[in-house]
Amino acid sequence: MYKTILKWILPILICLSSFYMVAQKTSTPEFHEQSIQYLDEKRNTVMTLAVSSAAISTSITILPGDTGTPVANDLADLSSKFLLVLGAIYLEKYALTLTCMVTFKYIIPILCLA
Repeated sequence: MYKTILKWILPILICLSSFYMVAQKTSTPEFHEQSIQYLDEKRNTVMTLAVSSAAISTSITILPGDTGTPVANDLADLSSKFLLVLGAIYLEKYALTLTCMVTFKYIIPILCLA
């Protein structure tokens, strides 16, 4: 009888606590405040690097002759890659909250009930 109770009641309790308590707590931005703050700092760093590489590329292009053109082109390519990193930082920032909510509200209860 004891094993049957543990086999059925324990997963149901885990399912309910995950759905109602843990999912509510982990899906708030306050729960991930430190991670979001860190990502904001990295966003500012990447923005600074992207703007700096674009500005340096433009200033090298102004130089007379074609001596700096390859370097300016490489810096312009680097600036576009920084913008790709910036997009990844924004995606990570929003996925952080959504992943916890989906995990504790849907995946864990479904696994417990299965």
